[in-house]
Amino acid sequence: MIPRPIGFVSPRIAQLEKDYQNLGEPAIAAFWDDIAQLGTPLVEASEGRPDQSLATFLWKAELPVTHVVILSELLHGWWWNSYSDSCLLRLADSNVYYRTFLVPNDLCCLYKLVPNMPLIHPADAEDKIDLVDLVATAVADPLNKHTETDWTTRSVLRLPNAPDERWAERNPQTPQGSLFDCPQAFSGLSTTQRLRIYLPGKTAGAGKIERLLVMFDVDTSINDVRVPVIADNLIAAGRIPPTAIVFIDPSDDRAVSLICSTSAAQAIAYEVVPWMRDTYGLTNRPEDTVVAGGSLGGLMALYVGFNYPDVFGTVVSQAGGFMFSPERAMGSDWDHVMFDEAGNDWLTQQIASKPVVPIRVAMDIGTLEHKRDGIMHGLIANRHMRDVLTAKGYPLRYREYCGGHQYIHWRATLPDSLIWALN
Repeated sequence: MIPRPIGFVSPRIAQLEKDYQNLGEPAIAAFWDDIAQLGTPLVEASEGRPDQSLATFLWKAELPVTHVVILSELLHGWWWNSYSDSCLLRLADSNVYYRTFLVPNDLCCLYKLVPNMPLIHPADAEDKIDLVDLVATAVADPLNKHTETDWTTRSVLRLPNAPDERWAERNPQTPQGSLFDCPQAFSGLSTTQRLRIYLPGKTAGAGKIERLLVMFDVDTSINDVRVPVIADNLIAAGRIPPTAIVFIDPSDDRAVSLICSTSAAQAIAYEVVPWMRDTYGLTNRPEDTVVAGGSLGGLMALYVGFNYPDVFGTVVSQAGGFMFSPERAMGSDWDHVMFDEAGNDWLTQQIASKPVVPIRVAMDIGTLEHKRDGIMHGLIANRHMRDVLTAKGYPLRYREYCGGHQYIHWRATLPDSLIWALN
């Protein structure tokens, strides 16, 4: 379900409007005092809709503003915002700006607020204003203490039924694994390759290491998705067996190396995995070996697993970028990549047209990864892949969550996928 703006229906705002008419500024001051204690956005029950709530975004105008824009995947993301949906409304002539949305109770989304944002569609902005200047006044919600920081800091709105992050929280009582740079260079990968290795703590689990997980995107998997923390907690709780993890950046050009690169896939399957098995005494059974990633890493994970089922028995793809394809019009199949606006999700077609291989697949995708100005988007591409895998008879664990394309969702949903994949 895509949340939709439904106008002036927040019970609290409706009451404030009446109080302001009768009492004037003291009503506004009392309202802001309450909000300072409650935090924002203001979440209220929606009468007759037990699975939905009213979420009201607020801005306290301490300086003159003409308008305030919400930037969030809740409203199709900032790149394709409709300003009629994303501008806050002003309560009479007060300093209260607000906008209420009907949202599902499993929603988790990120947002910023932008006072006086130029109302220019970003796709048209290059001829009129620098994109950085377009959102120069964007800030995290000053009344919301919950934030998420990756490439920028945004505010978090999490409803009660959204996936939680308990497995991604560091517990000082949990044995911590070791994390270190891989001492081996692999000839089949780029000279700019980067690999890090995680080994479970000595007191975590019983016996030797039983599983191997290959995961793409070194820094984001470790720091943003917090995979080592998740592994520590799951192993200590007995939810997964002791597992070694190798995090891989095949090169410093993420697009080239993660959009179905044959050379990187072959090197991972026939150089990296055998070295890990030999070095750490792991089994050579495909059913004990998982390849995983998010976004382009999710695309590459399924590409690797599909092409090397003799090495990998299970694939975990988080918000896989299945709408990306290799460009085959150039001399080499893999020396250029493109965003396939025609909806020709290349890997999905490969899987549809070729014999079934013995792999299992776990997929998850956010329902807010929807339409981007008519270009094929992640939700459609993942649903298409799901349908093809199902039709072909692949063992599949597929989940959708109400969120966008961000790490906050991946670290909340990855634990369940790993429990399924590593057992």
